Amino acid sequence: MNTSIYHPMRILLVVFISLLFHSCIPMVGVSYNSSSGNSSVNSPKTNTRTPLITNQVYNDWYDSFLEEGEKKIRSDYSSIVSKNSEGTYVKRVFFPDTKTMTHYNEYSDEQLSVKNGSEKVWSDQGKITSSAEYSEGQQTGLYKRFDRKSGKVVSEGNYLAGKKTGLWKSFSPEGILMGETKYENGQKEGKAKYYTEEGELSVRTEYRADTIYNTKILKVQKSMQPMSRSEKMPMFGDGCPEEKSLMEQKRCSENKLLQTVYRNLRYPPMAREYGLQGMAVVSFVVDEKGGITDIEVIRGLNQEITDEVLRVAQLLDTWVPGMQDGEPVRVQYTLPIRFKLE
Repeated sequence: MNTSIYHPMRILLVVFISLLFHSCIPMVGVSYNSSSGNSSVNSPKTNTRTPLITNQVYNDWYDSFLEEGEKKIRSDYSSIVSKNSEGTYVKRVFFPDTKTMTHYNEYSDEQLSVKNGSEKVWSDQGKITSSAEYSEGQQTGLYKRFDRKSGKVVSEGNYLAGKKTGLWKSFSPEGILMGETKYENGQKEGKAKYYTEEGELSVRTEYRADTIYNTKILKVQKSMQPMSRSEKMPMFGDGCPEEKSLMEQKRCSENKLLQTVYRNLRYPPMAREYGLQGMAVVSFVVDEKGGITDIEVIRGLNQEITDEVLRVAQLLDTWVPGMQDGEPVRVQYTLPIRFKLE
C-alpha cells in the first residue's frame, strides 16, 4: 500500500457496522503507520490530538449562527460551542463545505456531557430529520423523526425519563398513518394497530410486557417499498455456503462485509488534516437479484468523506438476496462508518 500521502502519525479508522435489522458486528480499527508502511486490525482507542492544520482559520466561520446573548467558547472546522444568556451550553455542528448546520444540542455543562434542552438534527442538505428534548441527560417529552426527502413526520411519540411512553404513531413518507402503538415504561403494552398504504386497517396486535400476546391480520398488502427486514436477510458475497448453520453463514457474511469495507476505505486528506471525526452513514437496497441500488449517503461529515463512503459502498455489489415467503425481496440496509483519528 502506498503510504506516502500520510503524515508521520498513526491514523485510526474505525469501521462500525450495524445493519438495519439490528444485527451487530464488533467495532474494529484499521491503523496506518506511514513510518512503517504497515496496516493492522486492532481495538479502537479514544485519544485527542491537535489537527495538522490549525483550526484558527475557521475561528469566526460560524459566528453568524450565534443568537443574541450567546458567547462563543470555541470553534473549529466543523462546529462551534457557545453559552447562551440562560447559562445553557450549545453545540452546533456543520457540513463545512456548505456551512449547513446538521446538529444542534443544548447541554448543562461546558464539557458537553449532559444533554439538557433541545436537540435537532438535519441532513447534510439542511432538511430536518429529528427533534427531541432532554432533561439532565435523559430524553423526555415529544420526539419526532422526519422523512429525509418529503420532510414529513414518519414517527412521533413521547419519552419519560429516557423511555417511550403513551401512544406512538408511525407514518409513511407521504404522511399516511401506518401504525399506532402504546408504550409503558419503554415497553409495548396493550393494543396496537397497523394500516395499509391506502389507510385501511391491516393488523391488530396486543402486546403484554413488550411481547406479542395475539395478532389478527385483516388485510394483506404487498408493498413496493423495500423491506427493512425479512424472514431471511441478504448475505454479503456468496453467503458463505460452506458454513453449516444459518447463524454461522450470517456471521461469516458479516465478517466478509466488514473486511471489504476496512480494506478499501481511506481517511480523506482534508478531513484528516482538520481533525474531522464522526459517524458517516450510507443506505442502500439489496434487490431481488443480489445487486445494490438506491445508494445514498445519509450523513457524510464533509464532501470528501461523503465521496469516499459512496465509493466504498459501490464496491459492495454482490449479495445473496433476502427471502420472504420463499420469494426474493428488496431489503434496505443502513451502514454506519465511524471515522476516528488517533
